[in-house]
Amino acid sequence: MLGNGDVVVGQRTKDIIADLSAYSKLTIVTSPNLKLVVYMNHEVDAQQNAGDYAPADSGKYVFLNVQADENGIAEVDLTQYTKQDLNCICLPWDNNNKGTVWYLLLTKKADTPAVPTEVTFDIAANPWEHVLGSGSGETADAGNITEPLIVDGVTLSFDKANASTPARFWTGPEIRIYKDSKMKIAAPEGKAVTKIEFTASDFGLAATPEGLTSKVWEGNSTNVEFVPSKTTKITKIEVTIADKNAETVDPQPVEPVHIANTAETAYTVAKAIELIDAGEGLSDTVFVKGIICQVDTFIEKYKSISYWISEDGTTNGAQFECYSGKDINGADFASIDDVKVGAEVIVTGLLTKYKETYEFKANNELVSYKAPFKPLFADGKYYIYNVGAQKYLAAGANWGTG
Repeated sequence: MLGNGDVVVGQRTKDIIADLSAYSKLTIVTSPNLKLVVYMNHEVDAQQNAGDYAPADSGKYVFLNVQADENGIAEVDLTQYTKQDLNCICLPWDNNNKGTVWYLLLTKKADTPAVPTEVTFDIAANPWEHVLGSGSGETADAGNITEPLIVDGVTLSFDKANASTPARFWTGPEIRIYKDSKMKIAAPEGKAVTKIEFTASDFGLAATPEGLTSKVWEGNSTNVEFVPSKTTKITKIEVTIADKNAETVDPQPVEPVHIANTAETAYTVAKAIELIDAGEGLSDTVFVKGIICQVDTFIEKYKSISYWISEDGTTNGAQFECYSGKDINGADFASIDDVKVGAEVIVTGLLTKYKETYEFKANNELVSYKAPFKPLFADGKYYIYNVGAQKYLAAGANWGTG
């Protein structure tokens, strides 16, 4: 049996047997540029004699073709083979029995650090010395978490996903995660999460895999993902780790659904509502078409207007709000008169649902605006709203002036 640092002199009449499961690399010292065949027999015990090897054509061997460099050094990476493939190794020779293999050197694998069975993310103590957010604007954004937090090999990560605000360290200290964002706790390689206990206020999380009762999750998974139903404020997370076994589940990321479209393929109001209810792809910018059925408010601070659209321009059926929307190309609106009931529009933005309202998030933009026709007046003329002139003009032989 070869140990770490042992050197064996190669002899053409003798094979060397070694259990290689504890080694990461085989180094062969031989003649410069010599081509060799390394063969492993994984059905012979490491203590048996070389003469007990199965025949070379039995299918019980792993063959490797290697070539020494100009200094006569050839290396084999042993980490890619399972333990059963590494029970035995025969001293390698070139195909034509030319040249001599002088030495074999085995490099022992680095010891794997032990993973504690209990790992604590003491957020209130803030050992990461993360900046704490507070208030609003830049001081709030200062607490945004942009990198995973890792304690003893356990990873705590965050994804803004469909939330309006990313996870943040906040004055307390605490971590705040927001509705429709994601938080994941993952065990180190070869380990599983079996229990997670939260110390938190305003708590509201759903877990995948399931297993969350009150503020404690229990199961057997390589990772656990949480989605908040409301703003959740966490001061401590205690994670129990165990060895991965046959019952451990290994959730994999699901390929995200994309719903982005174009102005030419703009969704109807009904389709936009359907997509929001499905809850997928809501981080994609989309286009929705409709007829303005109600104009709510001009927001002076942002020079924006909140208005509603529907399929037919009435308020009888499904409606969709363009909340705090901007003009074409994101331009400011001047007044509430800049949009009119009856106008046919295409609007682009991010879909969301606020309480019971289906809507575009703030800063959605008009893409096209077709002004409504003025109803027939008693003078027998039709009036058309001219966006450039910002007034209704009578349609006739002499294009109207007022």
